[in-house]
Amino acid sequence: MATWLSRHSEQPFALGISGNTRARVRKQKNGRIEINGRIQLGDYRTSHGYVARGLPATIEVRSGTLRINGRVTAGDGVRLQVQGGTLTIGDRTFFDGDTRIVCTTAVTIGSGVAMGWGCDILDCDFHTVDGAPMNAPVVIGDDVWIGINAMILKGVVIGDGAIVAAGAVVSKDVPAHALVAGNPAVVVREQILHAPSPSG
Repeated sequence: MATWLSRHSEQPFALGISGNTRARVRKQKNGRIEINGRIQLGDYRTSHGYVARGLPATIEVRSGTLRINGRVTAGDGVRLQVQGGTLTIGDRTFFDGDTRIVCTTAVTIGSGVAMGWGCDILDCDFHTVDGAPMNAPVVIGDDVWIGINAMILKGVVIGDGAIVAAGAVVSKDVPAHALVAGNPAVVVREQILHAPSPSG
């Protein structure tokens, strides 16, 4: 089932979802959407307007649960895909264009998180090497900033107030208030203090 949303709606639709005419919501029988607040899909007014592929913002819940707690904004091209488990997103969280989140077990994103365009968060490798598990939960704390084209891989925990530099590939835990950069990402600074998320 797909739902297309009316353009520039000022009021939440059923389930607390609003967006532009290209935004899509698909939920299969085994999927569940719980919105305790509101999610805006596409046309973020204060975005820089950069969308690499020009795709619609899309929610797709094949099985498992998408849970939105508070106000969340997802730019054009953002794809929230739940294939099992629970994807939980906190209040005042913002995803710029073309960010993709794939949840097969558990992805938890805190409040006040800001992601640049083209980020990927994956809790699954979709294959196994040497018998290692394919899936492991991802946890992103509150007030985390994630730069453009960064990738967060399975099993990672990112502490509150951390910053992930543009293009970083994060395969290990990130301490709270640390700045990580590179591939694989390593800590380059500690005890970073930054202002609240621009989405707040």
